Amino acid sequence: MSRPDIALRLNLIPGGGGIDPTRRSVIESKEFKQFAPIMSKVESSILEGDMIIWPNHPKVPKLLQLLADALVAAMEKRQTPKAALDACQLKWINVIQHGKQ
Repeated sequence: MSRPDIALRLNLIPGGGGIDPTRRSVIESKEFKQFAPIMSKVESSILEGDMIIWPNHPKVPKLLQLLADALVAAMEKRQTPKAALDACQLKWINVIQHGKQ
């Protein structure tokens, strides 16, 4: 998947089936720019350092795990999306305010 030619093909799957670009060669390719012009501009901007997209708070790993768990619960239909995100929000508040889940 990480070979440049394969990565490009995977990022050109129509209907939103493509993966996030992980190679500069994909983002800078003529094919990707034509296929996803807005995403191409955003990704190029990120590569140039225009955006800081990753939070650096010490509790972020825990918060992201809670979010991932909530998304999985919704995708597996163990909870509605709203219920999963509402529960996640409460957990986030608890982690941020009290340092625990």
